[in-house]
Amino acid sequence: MQALAQARPAAAFTAARQAARRPVVCAVQAPKAAQKLPAMVKPAALTALANVIASLPAHAETGKIFDFNLTMPVMAGEFLLLMVFLDKFWFGPVGATLDARDAELRAKLALVKDNGSAVAQLQAEAERLISEARAAAQKQVAEAKAAVAAECAKELAEAKAKVDAELAKALATFQAEKDAAMKGLGSQVESLSADILGRVLPEGDFTLPADVLPAVLRHLSHDAVFCALQVCKLWHAGGSAAGPAALWEEHYHQRGWQQHHQQQHDESGQLEGAGTGQQQQLQPTDWRERYRQQYSLACYQCFQPTQRHTLAVGSLRLRLCRDCSSAAASPQDHHRLLSEAAAKTFYCLKQTDLDPLPRCVEPNPIDPAFSPMRLYRRLDVRRVAITRWGSWEAVQAEYWRRRKR
Repeated sequence: MQALAQARPAAAFTAARQAARRPVVCAVQAPKAAQKLPAMVKPAALTALANVIASLPAHAETGKIFDFNLTMPVMAGEFLLLMVFLDKFWFGPVGATLDARDAELRAKLALVKDNGSAVAQLQAEAERLISEARAAAQKQVAEAKAAVAAECAKELAEAKAKVDAELAKALATFQAEKDAAMKGLGSQVESLSADILGRVLPEGDFTLPADVLPAVLRHLSHDAVFCALQVCKLWHAGGSAAGPAALWEEHYHQRGWQQHHQQQHDESGQLEGAGTGQQQQLQPTDWRERYRQQYSLACYQCFQPTQRHTLAVGSLRLRLCRDCSSAAASPQDHHRLLSEAAAKTFYCLKQTDLDPLPRCVEPNPIDPAFSPMRLYRRLDVRRVAITRWGSWEAVQAEYWRRRKR
């Protein structure tokens, strides 16, 4: 049995060596037949041959997969043949296809980029055309507006010139009629004045009679009476204590001082032990003196008795009640005192015109923290305004001119 077991490996080895010799002989004789085969069949034949050789068990020893003596080069050849086959029939065509697709994609991308630049150019051109069209439209609109405005201005100027001409013509006609009426009225006034003077006054004597002057003075205000008394000696004598007492009595009662005088008279009647001298002082002997006494104790504006005085900082200090002081901020026509702003506004004066005039100073009625209020007498302001502008009519004309402006 042992001999049989030893004989079998030997026989197998011998058979393997014989089989190995056969492929070598075929491989040596193969070139003659290979010359007749096409080039595409050679790699296939070589691969099949290598597989047949690898499948022969004679190359390997007992218990081994393959033998490094010949199997290793065969496997390396197979690997190289497989690489050549795959490179030529698989990787080559696939790589060429991928390269072709890549070139096509790159060409399309370049075309898209070129199209993007063209689109940008077209967009810029469109914006330029739109801006030019808009500028042209705006220019046309401006020209149309200018033409319409010029036409309107021309028509307006023509209409204004026509109206001005008609107005000037109407004013000229009115002025001519006014001048003619004034001339006729002036002659009538002169004749009427001469007739009145001839009837009232003796011929050649232009002084008022003694009974006419008090009648005229009764209708005048306080300031007008004292201005009239300064005209001449005759008028001063007519309004003095030696003149008619009814003048001052009437003015005394117009001021409402009789009630105050009655109260003083009642108080003096209660003081019987004070003596007759003091009672005579409380009751003046004539109406002018009584008027002067009550006037010195009354408010400068409303003529009501008051104990309040203006501030001592002014050059003029007067009695002025609180109500009249508050009302001086917005003076009326009947007020005898004017604020500095009212004097500048209504009489068209400057600060340099008001500085020489006597003034009194009062706390500001709007807010005591503000600057004090300067008050001027209306007579003084009116006199300065007439001196500056020449006449009272010129003062009024200047006032209305400023107000319209």
